[in-house]
Amino acid sequence: MLSARSAIQNNTFQCILVASNATSFVIYLYADGLIQWTTGDASGGSNGLGGKQAQIGFNAGDSVNYVKVPGSGTPVVINITSASNVLVPGQWIYAVHEVRISSAVPSAPLNFTLSSVSGSPNQISASWTSPATMSANITAYKVYCNTSASQVFPEQVIAPNMPTIRSIVDGAIFHVAFSSGLNPFTQYDCYVVASNTYVPSSPLALSVSTVPGSPNQLSASWSSPIPKNGIIIAYTIYCNTSASQAHPEQVIGPNVPTARSVVNGTTLAVTFSTGLNPYTQYDCYVTANTSVGEGTPSPIITTRTSESVPSSPLALSVSTVPGSPNQLSASWSSPIPKNGIIIAYTIYCNTSASQAYPEQIIGPNLPSVRSVVNGTTLAVTFSTGLKVPYTQYDCYMTANTSVGEGTPSPIIATRTAESVPSSPLALSVSTVPGSPNQLSASWSPPIPKNGIIIAYTMYCNTSTSQAYPEQVIGPNVPTVRSIVNGTTLAAAFSTELNPYSQYDCYLTANTSVGEGTPSPIIKTRTLESVPSSPLALSVSTVPGSPNQLSARWSPPIPKNGIIIAYTIYCNTSAGQAYPEQVIGPNVPTVRSVVSGTTLAVTFSTGLNPFTQYDCYVTANTSVGEGTPSSIITTRTLESVPSSPLALSVSTVPGSPNQLSASWSSPIPKNGIIIAYTMYCNTSASQAYPEQVIGPNVPTDRSVVNGTTLAVTFSNGLKVPYTHYDCYVTANTSVGEGTPSLIITTRTSESVPSSPLAVSVSAVPGSPNQLSASWSSPIPKNGIIIAYTIYCNTSASQAYPEQVIGPNVPTVRSVVNGPTLAVTFRTGLIPYSQYDCYVTANTSVGEGTPSPIITTRTAESVPSSPLALSVSTVPGSPNQLSASWSPPIPKNGIIIEYTIYCNTSASQAYPEQVIGPNVPTVRSVVNGTTLAVTFSTGLNPFTQYDCYVTANTSVGEGTPSSIITTRTLESVPSSPLALSVSTVPGSPNQLSASWSSPIPKNGIIIAYTVYCNTSASQAYPEQVIEPNVPTVRSVVNGTTLAVTFSNGLMVPYTHYDCYVTANTSVGEGTPSPIITTRTSESVPSSPLALSVSTVPGSPNQLSASWSSPIPKNGIIIAYTVYCNTSASQAYPEQVIGPNVPTARSVVNGTTLAVTFSTGLNQFTQYDCYVTANTSVGEGTPSPIITTRTSESVPSSPLALSVSTVPGSPNKLSARWSPPIPKNGIIIAYTIYCNTSASQAYPELVIGPNVPSVRSEVNGTTLAVTFSTGLKVPYTQYDCYMTANTSVGEGTPSPIITKRTSESVPSSPLALSVSTVPGSPNQLSARWSPPIPKNGIIIANTIYCNTSASQAYPEQVIGPNVPTARSVVNGTTLAVTFSTGLNPFTQYDCYVTANTSVGEGTPSSIFTTRTLESVPSSPLALSVSTVPGLPNQLSASWSSPIPKNGIIVAYTMYCNTSNSQAYPEQVMGPNVPTVRSVVNGTTLAVKFGTGLNPYSQYDCYVTANTSVGEGTPSPIITIRTSESVPSSPLALSVSTVPGSPNKLSASWSSPIPKNGIIIAYTIYCNTSASQAYPEQVIGPNVPTVRSVVNGTTLAVTFSTGLNTYSQYDCYVTASTSVGEGIPSPIITTRTSESVPSSPLAVSVSAVPGSPNQLSASWSSPIPKNSIIIAYTMYCNTSASQAYPEQVIGPNVPTARSVVNGTTLAVTFSTGLNPFTQFVCYVTANTSVVPSSPLALSVSTVPSSPNQLSASWSPPIPKNGIIIAYTIYCNTSDIQAYPEQEHHHRLSQQELQNQVVLGLVPMSGCGWDLILMNTICSQGRFIFLVSIRLSWIKVLTQQILSLEARSAPSCSLVVALLLPLLIPLRIVCHIGEKEVQMRPGCAS
Repeated sequence: MLSARSAIQNNTFQCILVASNATSFVIYLYADGLIQWTTGDASGGSNGLGGKQAQIGFNAGDSVNYVKVPGSGTPVVINITSASNVLVPGQWIYAVHEVRISSAVPSAPLNFTLSSVSGSPNQISASWTSPATMSANITAYKVYCNTSASQVFPEQVIAPNMPTIRSIVDGAIFHVAFSSGLNPFTQYDCYVVASNTYVPSSPLALSVSTVPGSPNQLSASWSSPIPKNGIIIAYTIYCNTSASQAHPEQVIGPNVPTARSVVNGTTLAVTFSTGLNPYTQYDCYVTANTSVGEGTPSPIITTRTSESVPSSPLALSVSTVPGSPNQLSASWSSPIPKNGIIIAYTIYCNTSASQAYPEQIIGPNLPSVRSVVNGTTLAVTFSTGLKVPYTQYDCYMTANTSVGEGTPSPIIATRTAESVPSSPLALSVSTVPGSPNQLSASWSPPIPKNGIIIAYTMYCNTSTSQAYPEQVIGPNVPTVRSIVNGTTLAAAFSTELNPYSQYDCYLTANTSVGEGTPSPIIKTRTLESVPSSPLALSVSTVPGSPNQLSARWSPPIPKNGIIIAYTIYCNTSAGQAYPEQVIGPNVPTVRSVVSGTTLAVTFSTGLNPFTQYDCYVTANTSVGEGTPSSIITTRTLESVPSSPLALSVSTVPGSPNQLSASWSSPIPKNGIIIAYTMYCNTSASQAYPEQVIGPNVPTDRSVVNGTTLAVTFSNGLKVPYTHYDCYVTANTSVGEGTPSLIITTRTSESVPSSPLAVSVSAVPGSPNQLSASWSSPIPKNGIIIAYTIYCNTSASQAYPEQVIGPNVPTVRSVVNGPTLAVTFRTGLIPYSQYDCYVTANTSVGEGTPSPIITTRTAESVPSSPLALSVSTVPGSPNQLSASWSPPIPKNGIIIEYTIYCNTSASQAYPEQVIGPNVPTVRSVVNGTTLAVTFSTGLNPFTQYDCYVTANTSVGEGTPSSIITTRTLESVPSSPLALSVSTVPGSPNQLSASWSSPIPKNGIIIAYTVYCNTSASQAYPEQVIEPNVPTVRSVVNGTTLAVTFSNGLMVPYTHYDCYVTANTSVGEGTPSPIITTRTSESVPSSPLALSVSTVPGSPNQLSASWSSPIPKNGIIIAYTVYCNTSASQAYPEQVIGPNVPTARSVVNGTTLAVTFSTGLNQFTQYDCYVTANTSVGEGTPSPIITTRTSESVPSSPLALSVSTVPGSPNKLSARWSPPIPKNGIIIAYTIYCNTSASQAYPELVIGPNVPSVRSEVNGTTLAVTFSTGLKVPYTQYDCYMTANTSVGEGTPSPIITKRTSESVPSSPLALSVSTVPGSPNQLSARWSPPIPKNGIIIANTIYCNTSASQAYPEQVIGPNVPTARSVVNGTTLAVTFSTGLNPFTQYDCYVTANTSVGEGTPSSIFTTRTLESVPSSPLALSVSTVPGLPNQLSASWSSPIPKNGIIVAYTMYCNTSNSQAYPEQVMGPNVPTVRSVVNGTTLAVKFGTGLNPYSQYDCYVTANTSVGEGTPSPIITIRTSESVPSSPLALSVSTVPGSPNKLSASWSSPIPKNGIIIAYTIYCNTSASQAYPEQVIGPNVPTVRSVVNGTTLAVTFSTGLNTYSQYDCYVTASTSVGEGIPSPIITTRTSESVPSSPLAVSVSAVPGSPNQLSASWSSPIPKNSIIIAYTMYCNTSASQAYPEQVIGPNVPTARSVVNGTTLAVTFSTGLNPFTQFVCYVTANTSVVPSSPLALSVSTVPSSPNQLSASWSPPIPKNGIIIAYTIYCNTSDIQAYPEQEHHHRLSQQELQNQVVLGLVPMSGCGWDLILMNTICSQGRFIFLVSIRLSWIKVLTQQILSLEARSAPSCSLVVALLLPLLIPLRIVCHIGEKEVQMRPGCAS
């Protein structure tokens, strides 16, 4: 890579010299953008340009012979990157091995001028004169034009800066006009250069032809130029669009090259397509290239590409035809490009898949128009098949050439005109549930709509014929005319409709044209009602049957239908006098159904004794169940009680003679329990029968009253820890009930006595175990839960060394109570003496110990010997010495010791270990010996793990700790695995490796390798010296390999080698000897090479030679090379550059070879031979040159055979000479034979014989011939041979050619049949026409709808093609479906096409498509059945199309997923009706499985013999309303503060059976009253309150009495009537304050001057339970003896008695002989609430007076008869000096205040301060306050901000137990009241 630099720019380029033995090249490489300057500053350049321009080239070094690259020294040299002499921009290649450099390069031509050519914007004209110096022979001028980098109008530039024209003219011509590749109005930089080199002449015999079936391809062939003027390295074929076109509209762009294809120099034919357009004329020429450059173009051949199918027609426009809704008009433009001659246009219009109004489409998406016009017509109006107005069609256009139908145009969508609509479909009119004055209608749009529906009009007239004419209000006039917009398909209407009247309804649709045909009339009628409640229900008990009730009633008035049944319901009453009798929640316990004529029933199922029931009766018609009767409440009779529950009997802690029992009441009680009896008997079965003193007799019978549920008893429980069976019974007035389950219990335990017969002994073989056994204590005194065995080490031992510690327990073993023996070991020491005893435990504690038993444990194996020491024995590497101490403890008598030594698992030198870790020594000595020396089995320098064990009579004890030691070193054994090998590339070296010796017997400190010359040699001539050591190499002990030579190694010579190892002891044993040989060397050259031809074998040469001297190894192969000679007598035979054309390898013992691979005939070769050893290839022999023999020539090339236009009996042939020629061509022969294989053999007349054999001389390359070509459109196989003096050569490849075509005759034997399972398909088969008259390129099958149909309703339109299927010409069968309808008759025929056109149609074949499943039935209408809420009625129309014969219809109704009233749905979304009718029936009534007032999705399907068709659109409908079921969860409660009101709430009934329009709450005075005197009148409803159907709560008061019991229930009503009542809820109104006591009498008590006696009668009405009477006596203002009066008129007596007392004698506060005014009041739990807004202020100028005002309390809770104002002296005074009484302390106040939180309805939580008494005894009334928030400002000031909800009353009163003065700020609304409190404020 070279780089040159000017002042401001860089140039970067490459100069390459390539050379071999025969060739050499000069190569220049210039990359785009890397040449930036042409002139240096020193050469007159400015900014790298101008001045003396740079030159490019090469010379011979003599300043005479040189070559300059064109443009050198001129300004255009800057463009060197885009020019080339080898067609690659920026590359310049010159072959300098065989071309003599000219004496000079021509200088630049002069007077170069350019001008445009008038009228030719794509041409430039150039002229010039000869160069000034004619130092060279000018062979050619070359003009180059590049697109200028700088353009005045740069938008005109098509491509980047590269050559767009290169024009070559002869050296004697000085002007040229050229155009190829030039763009109009574009700026070009042009220059001209003169050349003195010889480029190739024009290629010959250029032939360009079309490629069958490929309209975008051309095929070209040519012959080599003569002369070649060098080696042809490439051919370039150019094809430009011809300026003159037969069909110029096919040309896409300006006159530019549309194909440029480059092939290598040996190729003489190419097929190419880049840039070619179909049916376009091209001017083609070919050039040849050598290394000098591109040669002269061949003569231009003009040809046209094949026709193709045309592109899409343009500008298709489709529009409606005014006044003709069944017609469309289309126009279009010709396609661009046409790709041929347009012979026809076809317009297709298919019904659009996507429709603005898809309901207009009758059938599937099929062509409804196919109109064909000739190729010159560009407009058409058509109507066939356009039968539905206002339908959208997708239309497109195709054009046809002779090749076939082209690409469709873009689809144009259009719609036919509107018409008036047909009748609306599927009109359904039904009642509106809950609205007897309404009807609801739904419908489907008309089919077809014929336009946009803008409105629907609904008409309903009163039917002239009525089932119930009394319902009709007026004459037969329209009662509804309702108009909705065109998108609405349903309407509810009510104007002037009468209930339960029959109407005739129909519907019309409107488009912009007007109102359409009315729909069929639909008749419908409003709904009926339900029966009212049965009357006079009476329910009573059945004597002697506590589980039965008897009921009677009267029929309802009115009945509202035929009563088909009565149902009596009895529910457990929500309010029970004895609620514990109720078993479950408030559910019906009896539901008894009787026939509609029965008015009485006795029933018992599900009734419980002594239980209160609410009973009512209902009547049923076919519509449903009617309104319930009034509820009757009654109670079943008492029975004996069931068993008491949950009996529990337990002992009494500390009292073994007592038991305690508790239980729960029986469920059910079956009456009032009056007593319980407890029984306990001695159990027959005892766990400890010895505890039982006497027989099984009752020991207790205890009776308690019926409210007591527990007892403790002891009578008769004499024996502790004894089992008793206890049970309890309950008694009602009927008698004693069932006993409870028996509970068995036992009295308490005591501690046990001592265990007996204790025995303790050793356990044989278990020295750490003892075994103990004993007997149970007598007596046990309870359940023995555990025994504990204790063993202590005996103080006196036979072998005291065994004892580890002092005398402490070493065993404490606990076992469970039933176990009387144990073996234990925890803590026991072998061979030691123990003292043992045992105790027993109960739950009370541990008993007395047993006597002590002394025993000794058994001997055991001893523990480990101690202090083991192991050492080596000097001078004995196979011995060790060991010593040790006795074990502690010995665990017995030691009888022997055993010493073990194992090879250590971990070795410092693990290679010493011979085997696994096994004992290598086991030495036994007697029990008194403590040392030993041993050697058996020990290896030198090996590590051993040694330990010692001791033995008693029991066995061997625990091993001692391991002692590890190593034996002494010895000399090593032999090294292992010695390997000696040669060193690659070093024949004087060897390399050795080995493994360490095993065993090493010590640390290896060195290895020594020895190698001696072997006495026996395979090649003794290589050995230089006798058999003496040539190497002795020593390495350290860790090295296991070495490479050595010391300069003494001889190549390819045998050596004997071994190795030894050394330890510190000395050198070890030598390894086995390894013999090896040094490496080979490459051999010298083979001798005496001879090469000659092989007679009769022109592709072979024969060679022989002698072996090389010296060989330098084993010769394994010889290789003979023959290269094509650089200098050839006949160079055209040379296939490629100077490369080996033969390389033959033979084995090393062969000295001659005959070879042919890669050799060409009649070619000169340079040959040599080499020898090979395993090292590589040796020196080549001298070259021998020879030439191969002449042969027959190879095949002529590029044979082209073509027909002669207008002469079907002639053929024309052209060809190129064979390559290689293999000699001198003397003649060519052309052969043409009738082809054995014919595409259409029926056209061949005779057998396969030659019909032409024509011979020409060897220089002729073309011939036209006809002799023997007799049969038109017959296929011939033609080939060509060439002849040399040797003979006729190889035939060329066969060229098959056929004479011209004709149009085909009709196809034969057409058969059309249906396709099983495919009703939209037909299958056709046929035979080819005879004669075919050419290549059948397509077969077209046409099927038109038959004019005559068996089932004409299946046919969509008139007789138009509904199927047109095209298949290729080799296909004789097709299955097709486009446009076919099921079950329709078609007329079908087939035609055949050749390239000439479409042939005669075949005979017509008529067939019908198969049945299919039908389409959806139409106009489905589903309506309710009047009076039958469990039925629906449906009707429909037949499907269009039917697709076959309808055999059945199936009606489906599924519960709708989406319900307006989902609570009506009983189950999941499953079919509730599936009704099948025959195929001629179009209506059905059905009801099985339908629920009232439930929404259903209904559809209908049709069936043919094929199966079930598409479902119709779903019709959603709801069944009729019925009366509702009972409302749920009725709750009735009092209203606080309103004793004349009740509040009720409930939940909606489930199911509702319709729209709830009202709820009615009924409350009747209960027949049974706790306080009957409160009832004002007889048992009649006192409240009947009606609310709307969305209200679920009500507060009502009309007619209610205070503190009275009411039976309440609620009913729901739909438009049908009132439903079933809810269960009765019994409640009582709130208490009120009582009225005044009656008949008060007060008298003095004789002898008691301070007493009075009073009596009175109860108030009427009481208004509650009287809880107290209060007697007041005030001193009379007027006294007979006023002097007796002590003070002012203040109460002196206030006496309170309970509410059942009607008299009192009292004295408190009475003065003798004083007149009193007395009255008495009654009190209930309800008193008035606090008066409101109390305000107290001083009275000006009256210091002894205060003024107070207030508002009445809310609520009053009764009639206010008096207000009392109290004022007490405050305990906290602003001026305490004024106070004369005692002040309460802080603690005293706190002790007198009780603080609590209680809820107040609507107000949250209230703070209550109550029962506070001041020190003077003054009464503080109850105060309460709603606290929203409180802020403590200081200890002196408290601000109380109180906010009240609107429904809450606010009473501000506060008692503050503080000892400091303060003030209270009370905010009531916006008003602030400040008070300084006293004891109370």
